[in-house]
Amino acid sequence: MSVGGHPCRIGMLLPHGEALASQFVWVFDLGQLLHGQVTAIHSSSQVIIVRHAGQTLGLLIDELHGVPEFSERQIQPLPLGRGAEDARLVTRLIRADNGRVLIQLLEVEPLWQALLNRPAVAVEALSVEGLPID
Repeated sequence: MSVGGHPCRIGMLLPHGEALASQFVWVFDLGQLLHGQVTAIHSSSQVIIVRHAGQTLGLLIDELHGVPEFSERQIQPLPLGRGAEDARLVTRLIRADNGRVLIQLLEVEPLWQALLNRPAVAVEALSVEGLPID
């Protein structure tokens, strides 16, 4: 179901699982939000469910490789240069695979503000995509 409103909102979904069995959630195109390009849907596409501050939504992603854990020493700030840090969706990176891969950390609170127009609460983070570095 496609509905107007936020330009990245692409429809609704009824997630599987006991906790959400009767609750529809809005689904947003994360690629469009981050890069301004609509995500092409293919066999590797997935919707991840994100819960924050009593709200739940789905994010369409082009593929999901894994959800490993990382130590705090692997997380580093992203060099600032495109605007105020509190308004950016990505402010930190994880150096994974002995520094050969950078994984962006998507800041949940600015994401919620961008998608649902909610006031600030606490900032949490989740990893969203791996970027190879040369």
